[in-house]
Amino acid sequence: MFRAIVVVEMGPDGKPIKPTPKADLDPKRRFRQDQINRSHQKCRRKNKGRSKSLTPPPKAGPSSPLLEKPRKRQRRCSKSDSSRAPLDDLIPFDPDDHPTPSGQLANGMPVPEAQPRAIDYARSVHGNELSPDAPVTTWPGGAKTVLPFIRDPKNPEVNMLAADQDAVYRFSKFPGSRDSPFIVHIPFTNRKRALTRKALEHLSHGQTVVIDNAAEVEEIDFSLEYAIVDRKIGTEKPYSIHYASHRTTDVEHPQRPGSLETFFGMLPQHSEIGCILDVPSSMNDSPEIIGALDDGHPAYQSLEDIFSKDLYRLKDTQNTRNWELIHTGGFHTFEHHDAEGFATFVRIRKGCKMWGIAQPAGYDLAKTREELTEMNKLFIRGTSVTSWMLKWEEQGGIVNTIVAEPGSVVIMPPGTWHLVYTPVGTHASGGHIYMYDTLHLTEISRWFDREHGFEVTNTSHISAYMTLCMMMCHIVRMSKQRKFYRKCVQALCRMVLHHEEYIVQAELKSFKKVIEQNAKTKDQSKLARIVAGHLVDYFGFKLSLGKHEDYLFQVNWLEPGPTIDLKDACSAFNGTALLRNSTILGDSTIPVKDIISGAWTPKRTAEPDSISMEYVAKLDSINLGNNKRRSKRKGKEKA
Repeated sequence: MFRAIVVVEMGPDGKPIKPTPKADLDPKRRFRQDQINRSHQKCRRKNKGRSKSLTPPPKAGPSSPLLEKPRKRQRRCSKSDSSRAPLDDLIPFDPDDHPTPSGQLANGMPVPEAQPRAIDYARSVHGNELSPDAPVTTWPGGAKTVLPFIRDPKNPEVNMLAADQDAVYRFSKFPGSRDSPFIVHIPFTNRKRALTRKALEHLSHGQTVVIDNAAEVEEIDFSLEYAIVDRKIGTEKPYSIHYASHRTTDVEHPQRPGSLETFFGMLPQHSEIGCILDVPSSMNDSPEIIGALDDGHPAYQSLEDIFSKDLYRLKDTQNTRNWELIHTGGFHTFEHHDAEGFATFVRIRKGCKMWGIAQPAGYDLAKTREELTEMNKLFIRGTSVTSWMLKWEEQGGIVNTIVAEPGSVVIMPPGTWHLVYTPVGTHASGGHIYMYDTLHLTEISRWFDREHGFEVTNTSHISAYMTLCMMMCHIVRMSKQRKFYRKCVQALCRMVLHHEEYIVQAELKSFKKVIEQNAKTKDQSKLARIVAGHLVDYFGFKLSLGKHEDYLFQVNWLEPGPTIDLKDACSAFNGTALLRNSTILGDSTIPVKDIISGAWTPKRTAEPDSISMEYVAKLDSINLGNNKRRSKRKGKEKA
């Protein structure tokens, strides 16, 4: 039977000291005593089931060592026992003074870091979505999946997807993402600002971010019912279904029109593997961190007071923010990067994806734009079905694989080369966003796509240029709240002022015509060019892409460089509709139409009063000229 240790403190006269009543203790000492009492109770509960053969403690007597050192309290708990509270925890907890560390919930409980699990994905697919004869491969971490397999109806001994099967097998032998230099796993924490800041820091340096346990895991089935009822995807609308078998004979046009019923109906037949990409989504349920990272779509909302009558927000702008992906098991997406320099986020709702991030050897060490372009060209795929191994792989490039499962969110910075294998039927949601801190990567990605976008990327977006223009205008209002990276501001100015250098040349003439027309006629683009020109003059930005003048390669091209404060530069717009200030010109503001027409121009060294006086004088002269022209016109009409 366990016998508790009794510690007795003796006074100078040799008599036991009576403990101070708890009510007489001051609050801090009372709090400390309660902590000690709880620790002793936990210790007794812990040792309650120990063996009776334990050596009993010595009895308290005149020669007992417990009385020789009466002030030292002894405990049967080990020193490593977590129940012993540190001194810092013996004061009342104030959440404002103790921010939650990364990877912990607000109550201090840590969120376990997600580790790759050795799941057998092949078991649920064999005989259901794919033929039972499909071969199996093992991935880093022990996960098992089938390889792409469709029997040739003319020759049952032949796999129609032999090239896909070979590519996925090689893919499965590359290392995982945990030790990758360009992939970072961040445990989820509900300290949202700290989580956003940490994710943005890695994304701005070209690293893919995986936030583990970031989303709730739904108990759903990969089915037509879930797509229609839960995700509100239209059932009657024709979709473009991408067939893996058609890609073997026609690499450039593997799509065929079809409905959701057609897509889900081919699962048990084992005769096709396919996917539906970029399904428009009406569900605005992206992870909360995406809203904190996105700078493009909030710019539209911020400027509604200026462009309320002609708010240029294409349907394409909304579709880029929320879309869904539906894949059958066994579909492989080859190497590519996403169009228009967008950052991309993906959340797996049901199923799994082997998400590979690829880089050629020495990719991060490129010194010039030409050298980086040659490395990017290694991802260009020919039209021959036998040339699936690309040069980047032959020359020692590396792929690190993310096992993307329900609950995790993958966020890729602009221009990230990636390949994806879907081992089981998977429903995912995602979107594209622009971020101020990654615009240097957006610029180089869009610049490369001008010549090669048709060969290495997917759909171009007609709304991209207008979104960048809105961000250029919005930067004036954001200048008081935050600082910006110099390279990123320079990249944004260049894309706004030289839009013609970022249009994919292989696109249709109608696509180019719309962009050119928007750049010339829309007030948003006109105002954006005025703001960009002012910042270029103020900071002395060089927009030339010469070998020794390219701003992107003054330091490592992946790094955003030093920050700059735009507050002083943007203060030139005080008193305008962009940056209202009631202390200037009273309650009136300079409207956008006068900025665009040239009646008012921002001056680098001008004080607010002189700006307003100059504006009023110029506006008076313009009005005077207009009045003279009207009077002449009226005189001619009378005559």
